[in-house]
Amino acid sequence: MLGLLRYAVQHQKSAATLALCFFHLAGNAQATSLVVGDMTDIDWHAITVNNTNASTELKTVVASGGNPGSHLQMGVSKSDYDSPIASDGKRYTPGVTIAMIYQFASWNPATDGVLTSLDIRFDAKTLESSYSNNSAGFLTAAIEQNGRIYHLWDNLTSVTNSNWQNFGFNTVASNDWQSLNADFASQGIFSTDRPDFTSGMLRFGVGYVAYNLCYVSCDGFNAKVAVDNFSVSVNGIAPSAISPVPAPAAIWLFAMGLPVLGALLRRRQLSV
Repeated sequence: MLGLLRYAVQHQKSAATLALCFFHLAGNAQATSLVVGDMTDIDWHAITVNNTNASTELKTVVASGGNPGSHLQMGVSKSDYDSPIASDGKRYTPGVTIAMIYQFASWNPATDGVLTSLDIRFDAKTLESSYSNNSAGFLTAAIEQNGRIYHLWDNLTSVTNSNWQNFGFNTVASNDWQSLNADFASQGIFSTDRPDFTSGMLRFGVGYVAYNLCYVSCDGFNAKVAVDNFSVSVNGIAPSAISPVPAPAAIWLFAMGLPVLGALLRRRQLSV
């Protein structure tokens, strides 16, 4: 298990500095935890993962709102619609899935160390919700690898409180993450792909999932949530965090040579 070296990333830092702050500190020291307290708009990238009908996604940063410093707001709006019809004639429940991925932090298991699991936490509260009885919206953790977004579909969290609450997703392994297919009307909802915790650059963020259980003449929905104090900790083995040890043979040769060198110097002094 890696030791945790917490490093707070401040919004004033440049992109180049931020890239080094996450998991890579000065020299060979390696941090295994990230905390983003103050949100900056340029740091986050909004990605629409699956959307079978037109919708509008929202991403903005607000300077205040209950928690110290700025926080991230994310949401989605969708007008009335009908579910898509697949080739077999069946209708599939449509939805909108977006991910907010932090851009200036990453972990590459191939060079930084193989992961066994992740711990992801953040504060959140609801700002607006106009879901009907057949629709709902959920927050969850998200990661990006090789251009594909993965969510914790077994850990969807309904955020209904207008006060800040803390949400945590602990010791989540690679098999806990799932990805939506681009067209689940013909491909099925979930891909068999899983993120690779042994190689491939990983980026981290927050996901929002909105869906409707109806099939014909579905009501639209509108929702917005706030997210703050995002943190990630990696668990596993990171060889690059371990300082190299000199070869034992060299150490023993040096140690054995000291008495011989001392004797030679003493003999030389006596003969002078």
